[in-house]
Amino acid sequence: MPPSLTREEYLWKNGRMESRTARRGKIGAHWPTKDRDDLVVSIEDMGGRRKITPGPKATAARIAQAYNRYRQLDCDPDGPEIGSGVPDRLVEQVAGACRAAVQKLVRQYDAVAIEEGATGLFLGDMNSVSFQQDGWEATIYAQGFSPKTKEPKVGADLGIVVDVRHGGHRVVKGFFAQAKQVDEMPDDPTGLPDLPEQIKKMLKRTDEAYVLIYGSSDVEFRHARHLGDPISVPDVMTDTVRCRRGSRVPEIIAEALHRDLVLEVAIAGPGARWPFTPGPVA
Repeated sequence: MPPSLTREEYLWKNGRMESRTARRGKIGAHWPTKDRDDLVVSIEDMGGRRKITPGPKATAARIAQAYNRYRQLDCDPDGPEIGSGVPDRLVEQVAGACRAAVQKLVRQYDAVAIEEGATGLFLGDMNSVSFQQDGWEATIYAQGFSPKTKEPKVGADLGIVVDVRHGGHRVVKGFFAQAKQVDEMPDDPTGLPDLPEQIKKMLKRTDEAYVLIYGSSDVEFRHARHLGDPISVPDVMTDTVRCRRGSRVPEIIAEALHRDLVLEVAIAGPGARWPFTPGPVA
């Protein structure tokens, strides 16, 4: 990963977040040191991957706010819900894209030997896709998690974020999912490898946690607390667009967007040793 000559820096000053672009003269040179004590986090784009480095003013909430702002997904979690007004024709666009993604997964079932391959197909079809209708816009972001640095800690191997906008209103929601590949859809998926412990870890972070099951004839979600109740992929995604599913907690959204980032909600405070797994993100 080639280093960069610029990076985005987020600082905490007078009780609010400020941002700036830092520049250095050459690769390997030190970054400018002005206001170092106020640094929350720096984010460096390294050839399509992003390096996150926390600073002295880092907290979980501030890191989340900064990263969501960097991704242009910073949104008031207490703003009004707008999902009830989403046009049916936009919802059907989302549902149609989901049905197409499911059909591709079923067609490729025999060619994709492991769940990681199926997840890659799903993410490829669903990441950064936008839908517009009558002044409304919905964008879906889908991110796979590192199986080494992140999945063992959060229990999920992918995150989904949905950004819904209309006029001056906006809602951003996210959720976690653990993917499993099976020959036949189980009535009770708790016997699938490692799933009970993975569900436990997901639910420690958010109630918006799901299992995504790839089968030979269908693909479906199960909510982590209601494993016996199948939910179609279109239903989960359109419910999120309608603001009926998903978490508005900024920390969950930031984690769902990032391959490696693990934010600990409770830490000692600014200046504490940062308990997260650093690393680049695709």
